[in-house]
Amino acid sequence: MGHEPFVPHRNRHDLHGITVVVDTAERLYVGRLDTADDREIVLKDVGWHEDAGTREEYLARTAKFGVKRREGVVTVPTASVQRCVPLVEGIQ
Repeated sequence: MGHEPFVPHRNRHDLHGITVVVDTAERLYVGRLDTADDREIVLKDVGWHEDAGTREEYLARTAKFGVKRREGVVTVPTASVQRCVPLVEGIQ
């Protein structure tokens, strides 16, 4: 009987476990991506920012000091997402 190695992240999104920036018209979310599909993106240990004029400052501060957690889990409808990129790409 053959044994496969334990791979806990099989069939997961490529960004699973990575801190990402999820940009919507209302808010900018930063958190660890848990799951993502054509219906929703689920983030864990999430911070967010609502002022469109200071989003770049928020991202730079978050990249430097870490995510200021506001929620444990946030679900964002995929249809409202303008971009979803790793935090390191979101600050460039």
